[in-house]
Amino acid sequence: MLTLKLFLQSLKYLFSDKVLFILTIIPVLFGLILYAGGFYYMMGFISAFKFGWLGGFLGLNSWLLSILSWILKLVFGILSYFLVNWTFVLFVSLVGCIFNEYISQRIEKLSKNQPIEPLGKVFTKMKSQVLFILINEAKKLSFIIFFTILAFVFGYILPPLSFLISFLLVAIQFVDYTWYRKSLSFSKCMLDVRRNIVHYSLSGALYFFLISIPIVNLFVPAIATGHFSLFFNFHKKTN
Repeated sequence: MLTLKLFLQSLKYLFSDKVLFILTIIPVLFGLILYAGGFYYMMGFISAFKFGWLGGFLGLNSWLLSILSWILKLVFGILSYFLVNWTFVLFVSLVGCIFNEYISQRIEKLSKNQPIEPLGKVFTKMKSQVLFILINEAKKLSFIIFFTILAFVFGYILPPLSFLISFLLVAIQFVDYTWYRKSLSFSKCMLDVRRNIVHYSLSGALYFFLISIPIVNLFVPAIATGHFSLFFNFHKKTN
């Protein structure tokens, strides 16, 4: 199946090219450091209660104070698990959007045996184009809103079609980097979706499933970006 083939090809490029691997791992590491730092700070903040007014009231060595502190840490730990589960992938994806443009571009060049830039030059170009990349992410909202409304409407009328639209929405989030690089208009992007709706649906379903798997979902944005870059340049239907 073409979907599985491109998935494996994308994995191969991401983990065999040093620059691609670095661009893939940076958003994940950044998210881990930020979330771990925030968790450590909050745990310290909870522990500090024993040195505040509560400690003065109960006594610093009070067993009740120790139990209360332990309960607060346990509750915060549970809440943090759900918070991270809901937001971490979104955060990594948001940070990763800056890197995904270059992942898409580099995989395309590698697959076509074109000259590629060293890591230093990649970061130099990235700094100069961050604003344009963020503007493109804002433009992507038009597609996301359009297909989200469709999915919502068909969720009440024809639920299976709602799933199909959700899968397409996942695919669009990643093929968009190639659309942007090729300077396609909204109408041409819609035409591309219509002509390649089978592959976009099947591939979107694959990544829709992978996004639900912890740890794996952290690397889905980079893998999917490479997948659709390869598809757009070598396999898409143009008639």
